[in-house]
Amino acid sequence: MEPPERDIMNRPPRPPLEAVITRQRGLLILFHGTLVAAVAALGFWLIYQDDVANLARARTVTFCIMAFTQLFFAIGCRSQRFTTPELGLFSNPNLIGAIVISGLLQLSVVLLPFAQPVFETTTHPSSEWLLVLLLSLAPVTIIEVGKLVHAFVERNKLRST
Repeated sequence: MEPPERDIMNRPPRPPLEAVITRQRGLLILFHGTLVAAVAALGFWLIYQDDVANLARARTVTFCIMAFTQLFFAIGCRSQRFTTPELGLFSNPNLIGAIVISGLLQLSVVLLPFAQPVFETTTHPSSEWLLVLLLSLAPVTIIEVGKLVHAFVERNKLRST
């Protein structure tokens, strides 16, 4: 369970009849999904390059990108207002533990020879692991920058009033 945000008691409560998933939050979820799909498709395209011989590697890279993107999102989506450094990366040790375990399970599906035929994965070179890491971090980085921009805009609104 995520610790409460430090200023939670300084904010007014949300309206009791407001839906949990508001229009704004629904659009944000849609945007997140689009980012994940875009980086996964880009990863597939970069490896596949219209060569059927690369299909298994391209699928594996895409699978890894989708899995690791979700793990990074778990860190970035803890707050809609505060960035990960503001919250503290290790402020929720249970979440970090779950992410580490999930990441190790994902790696085992790709790296352990007995798991590869079961999950139809294949090993890939370290350069492709770098691609997986970079593309997996891209969506959460965009979300974190969006939080900074939103905070900047809100601060300027308060100053101008």
